[in-house]
Amino acid sequence: MKVFGIDIIKGSVRSRSRRPVYALCRMEDGEMLDVQEVTAFRLQRLLTAEQPEILAVDSLQEIAADQHELYAFLQSLPPSTKLVQVTGGERTESLGKVAARYNINFNRFDPYAEARTIARVASLGAGVQVIAFENTTDIVVSRHRSPGPGGWSQNRYARKIHGAVMQKGREIEARLRGAGLDYEKKETKAFGGCSRVAFRVAAPREMVPVHPSRGADVQVRVTGRRLDRIRFEPLSGRPRYLIVGLDPGTTTGIAAVDLDGNLVLLTSSRQMTMSEIVEEIYRAGKPLIVASDVQPMPYSVEKVRRAFNAIAYTPKQPLPVETKYELTAAFTYTNDHERDALSAALDAYRSLQSKFRNITKRVGPGFDLDEVRARVLRGQPLDTVIEDMQGAPLPITEAEPAAPAPERSVDDERVMALDGMVKRLRSYVQELQDTLRERDRE
Repeated sequence: MKVFGIDIIKGSVRSRSRRPVYALCRMEDGEMLDVQEVTAFRLQRLLTAEQPEILAVDSLQEIAADQHELYAFLQSLPPSTKLVQVTGGERTESLGKVAARYNINFNRFDPYAEARTIARVASLGAGVQVIAFENTTDIVVSRHRSPGPGGWSQNRYARKIHGAVMQKGREIEARLRGAGLDYEKKETKAFGGCSRVAFRVAAPREMVPVHPSRGADVQVRVTGRRLDRIRFEPLSGRPRYLIVGLDPGTTTGIAAVDLDGNLVLLTSSRQMTMSEIVEEIYRAGKPLIVASDVQPMPYSVEKVRRAFNAIAYTPKQPLPVETKYELTAAFTYTNDHERDALSAALDAYRSLQSKFRNITKRVGPGFDLDEVRARVLRGQPLDTVIEDMQGAPLPITEAEPAAPAPERSVDDERVMALDGMVKRLRSYVQELQDTLRERDRE
């Protein structure tokens, strides 16, 4: 797989006098070919000539000043080239955070180092693909020049041009039929042939066997049909691993953090069934650990854990309220249920921090740290994991099928309510025991 990674050195797409100059890193099958300085025009020439699978950037602002320019840039790319923003889509993160996920260090003040890092993380499956066109392609065959006014030969001249447009339209139609593509055709009749032939093909641009061209009399334009809004799709279909905390009861609290401790999901509801809880979590990612803030784990939390085949985590003793406030001080929550769920997830993350640090020290750059951590936590030796992943770039796979939701039982709500009641009673008993101990000391 050939990957281009670019980072701006100087200039700006918004400036007319100082056009951008980029650092370009070219990679093929995981090997770095070269890093060079290119202008925007030179970059377009290289993209057309080499047609890489991925053009990776860390910010779309470096290649387009606005949405209109972004559409034009995407239209100019070869059909087989994907534009990838490695820092994410709607919600972006810094390139440093993305690189750290693969244990890669770089000098963020060096554009060439950034270009190398961008290309490398993109080749490992990081980032999102920028999608601006539907799976529909418009082909327009039209006159390249006007017949012009007057003259003895005007009719003959117009007939020649319109005949060439009609002939080109027939050639394109034959290609579409040969490729087995569905299409709609609209002709604008004119003297001696057609002044315009338009096709709407039910296929993405890369599958259409027609390319833009210009001749003496005829021009062909091939464009994707624009989406109303630019869409982002993860380059790798593998969902991110999560540490999930649950607080069952009449009101259920759900919290999820990634393996770096960043908050991904925090919500609560009085009306969520067990299957809805599973669906809510699955939309956020793939739970690696499901945690509770009490010992033993409540039955409803255990049921969710089994639905994902996740690792169970419970504290050695129920978390005191002071500890919960300490763990969640940096976050905003709306009720005690969200606080308890979040504290359970953060307590599980805190218990694993030293192990994660040791893994980071022992793993070289270029490995997906989340995948390594997940395998180690599931019991695989680190050396075996490294050997298994050695030199093998992460496959860009399709999204995994949704985890089967547990069958909805009429007792689900009652079980969650009882779990919440048991938890509250245990907390009350703990408070009474603490009070008795204080009295005994007196």
